[in-house]
Amino acid sequence: MFLLVARPIMLAALLLGGTGGWQCAGAASPATPRVNDNMPANLSENARTGFQAWQKAYPQANLQLSAAEDGMYAVLDGEPLLFQPADGCPTVSPETNVEPPLCAVFNFRYPVGSGGRYPDAGFDPGRIRNQNILKRLYGQNEHEVRNNCVGVDFLGTKLLFNKKHGAADALSRVSSRLQKETAANPQLKDYIFPMAGTFYWRTIQKSERLSAHSFAVAIDLNIEKGIYWLWTPRSAVEALENARQNYPQAIVDAFEAEGFIWGGKWHSYDFMHFEYCPEILLFSSMNSLLQHHTQAVSKQVFSHPLPLPPPAQ
Repeated sequence: MFLLVARPIMLAALLLGGTGGWQCAGAASPATPRVNDNMPANLSENARTGFQAWQKAYPQANLQLSAAEDGMYAVLDGEPLLFQPADGCPTVSPETNVEPPLCAVFNFRYPVGSGGRYPDAGFDPGRIRNQNILKRLYGQNEHEVRNNCVGVDFLGTKLLFNKKHGAADALSRVSSRLQKETAANPQLKDYIFPMAGTFYWRTIQKSERLSAHSFAVAIDLNIEKGIYWLWTPRSAVEALENARQNYPQAIVDAFEAEGFIWGGKWHSYDFMHFEYCPEILLFSSMNSLLQHHTQAVSKQVFSHPLPLPPPAQ
């Protein structure tokens, strides 16, 4: 029996390791890769680094850049996707129903590690998604995505997850990491079980856009331990503070080490939500301007040089 997601949800420095997995911040790692100097000169630094992150995260996709009068396009399977408009990369709100250019995915730098639990208003790294590239990477419709799914044994529960581009293998490695963590600290299981699930083709709550769960690249852990911004408002200060301070870093680390981002680092918080986004983590590791906290629980605001969209409603 496979567990599927059963709730409406707003979507939610690493380097590719030599063993096929991810290498966590703080561990010995190769030199930070340089941006491809052969890329067009009119690309912004963020866009150049971002495109390289896409290429490294999805090498089988063979992404290429192509120039046009209205901007730069990423070409995937012969189909052009707008990467950066001619007038530069726009600031995009995660709440928009307009398809953003691919460069806008990197409007924020995800804070890898123990920081990022007290984000600025509007700071939602990873919530800006381009549906067109997700469809090309993981499946154009519910039927295609389902056919791309395999069963992953996640701590004894069989979950459906997308096998394309290493997503299912990454979730399996997360399970192996958490197996060790829960053996050492059984209380971690309270934050994991019962799980809300993975694959569920649907739109995001109060949105016209597809959820990451539609592509079987996201997992929700125990709802009772993971509050969500549309269910638990910021006025519920005690519940939010408890989640910010007490959600186990060991769980976050296990997922981030394998290419997943955590919705607990979003201003539009979603503490139960983890999403396979290797390009977001690679972009953070590759960008020399990244700054993040080193304290497990810090009330300092994440510092970043990019402009923010309006606060989420």
